[in-house]
Amino acid sequence: TPLYVTCEKGKEQVVEVLLRSDKVDVHKGNEKGETPLYRACSWGCEQVVEVLLGSDRVDVHKGDKPHRECPDPHDPEPARHRLLLTRGQ
Repeated sequence: TPLYVTCEKGKEQVVEVLLRSDKVDVHKGNEKGETPLYRACSWGCEQVVEVLLGSDRVDVHKGDKPHRECPDPHDPEPARHRLLLTRGQ
């Protein structure tokens, strides 16, 4: 989906625009069940993660891969973990 791709690419301004549309399914995942939030985390797009977590439309508990699985706890980017743990409970 366009939201999925823009989250993965780190385009936070485009993500903000897409989140305004009721036609965009914010929890639709890919064939592996990875949601836009999951992919933004996986690709290290912290600004996009902040935009998604700041939206009332995004529920971190929805989707096949909840935020707790994202990213790997051994990932060298601990800032992403702190952001999700503090804002995505």
